[in-house]
Amino acid sequence: MGYLGYNGDGHFGRWNVQASVYAAIGRDERHPLAGRPQDIRAGFAAMELSRDFSWVRLRLSALAASGDKDP
Repeated sequence: MGYLGYNGDGHFGRWNVQASVYAAIGRDERHPLAGRPQDIRAGFAAMELSRDFSWVRLRLSALAASGDKDP
């Protein structure tokens, strides 16, 4: 099993951007709950967009995660 991921953090003018994307890919040959081999494919993504105004920081966040199509 392996994990792939990317993180980014930067600015576009006055806008601050932070983003992460991850994937879990592989095969579990001895899954204790299923009692049989399982293929693993899952994803996760998150992003935050923010802007500073004097002493206030406004933020907008988004999150997405995949589920198993055959749990």
